[in-house]
Amino acid sequence: PVASGVGFSRIFKDLGATHVVSGGQTKNPSAAQLLDAARKANANHTILLPNNSNIIMAANQAAELSGGKVSVVASRSIPHGIASMLAFNPDLDGKANIDAMTAALDGVQAGEVTIAVRSATIDGVSVEEGQPIALLNGKLIAVGATPNEALLNMLDQAEIEVGSLVTLYSGAGNPDMTAQEAARSIQLRYTGIEVEVLDAGQAHYQYLISVE
Repeated sequence: PVASGVGFSRIFKDLGATHVVSGGQTKNPSAAQLLDAARKANANHTILLPNNSNIIMAANQAAELSGGKVSVVASRSIPHGIASMLAFNPDLDGKANIDAMTAALDGVQAGEVTIAVRSATIDGVSVEEGQPIALLNGKLIAVGATPNEALLNMLDQAEIEVGSLVTLYSGAGNPDMTAQEAARSIQLRYTGIEVEVLDAGQAHYQYLISVE
């Protein structure tokens, strides 16, 4: 998988990944780097998780260069990648795992909270430079006076049902008490759900969020 931050690297390795390639929104690894990591796995067949829509093309190129030894599960975000990893079963063959991991992508809504780098109107939403903004499944849908407010405004537009799990992956520089306060606010806002906070340490994003 491709990931940014020591927290996400640890999470993916705990889930069974053999190698984590450093990369993300502003640091896209090349096809050669991805192929090199896949070869270091020393497996008969390796599955790549790009975890960013901007990296899928390089991952597909790596797979083409591998001579059939590498496949791609087109995860568009870190939350999608984690859901995909959870679907991996070492007792299944490569095709069965690829099918299961790909199917898992549809069960996750992925959110992002970051800071606008310029004033603009994007996807019909007006934002000011320096304003906290929130995206859901890659689309800008909410803003807020604080990252936590943008997060809550985004979740109001997500599909959250009784029994849902909301996971907050807190970024570098985001105080733990702020993340815990966000979790409490979510728990109070929606009944019958579970909220989990993990310190992932990613750059550029106060939160990455999964709703399952």
